[in-house]
Amino acid sequence: MQPSELLRKIHIFAGLSEEALQALSDLCRELPVEPGAVLVEQDTPGREMYLIGRGKVEVVKSFEDGRNVSVAMLGGGEFFGEMCIIECGMPRSASVTAIEPSLLYALKGADIFRLFKLWPDQCAILMLNIARDLSRRLRKMNQIL
Repeated sequence: MQPSELLRKIHIFAGLSEEALQALSDLCRELPVEPGAVLVEQDTPGREMYLIGRGKVEVVKSFEDGRNVSVAMLGGGEFFGEMCIIECGMPRSASVTAIEPSLLYALKGADIFRLFKLWPDQCAILMLNIARDLSRRLRKMNQIL
């Protein structure tokens, strides 16, 4: 799946203009990954989010008492790492590992800043969509924990 098709299917990009979607698509960096690859590691600084073109990843939260809790299994058409778009450089809140051969697309925080410079209204739509999704995920995390 091409990044432009994928962006159109992911709900946080809903409402963006064709121009904005194409600009973001052009900035996506393709990352093929093998099963077992650690894609992001909890507590390390993050500067990009990932869109899953195909495959499956597991999101695991580690705790100081040694517990590791699987908080999500994500597949094609989903995404992770969006908190780093809002808080660029802050530590990752969980680790993510590929469960099967996967194709990801990375978007850096700087890419979203480019969107802001070109089309602030489009960036506002994206940020509102991300905030809504973060709220949904927080509610789900509270239920799990």
